[in-house]
Amino acid sequence: AGGHTVAVSQESLIQRGAIWHYLVCVHDVADRWNYQVWPLTIADRLPEIPIPLGSEFESVTLDLQAVFDECYDTGRYGVLLRYDDPPEVPLSEEETAWANLLNRPRPAGDGGT
Repeated sequence: AGGHTVAVSQESLIQRGAIWHYLVCVHDVADRWNYQVWPLTIADRLPEIPIPLGSEFESVTLDLQAVFDECYDTGRYGVLLRYDDPPEVPLSEEETAWANLLNRPRPAGDGGT
């Protein structure tokens, strides 16, 4: 929700056939018009992205999924978030089926992934 704030325009993404719920965008500090964007749906794994550190240094790679997983696992999200309530933004039938698979109770002894 909210206004579009990513460097690449929505129109440009639509013209490229992108489908997204979220956008990841990284700008190069040495060249403000040099950026990369990753359109993602809720079912996509978060990408590993290059983080530019300036012209004197090589970029470092940041695994966004690993960061998200660590924050979720060590935070209180599993307790605080109500996964049995409908989301604020409606999901398609396909997205709802996918979310329901993730939200189903796991059998005892199943560590999951």
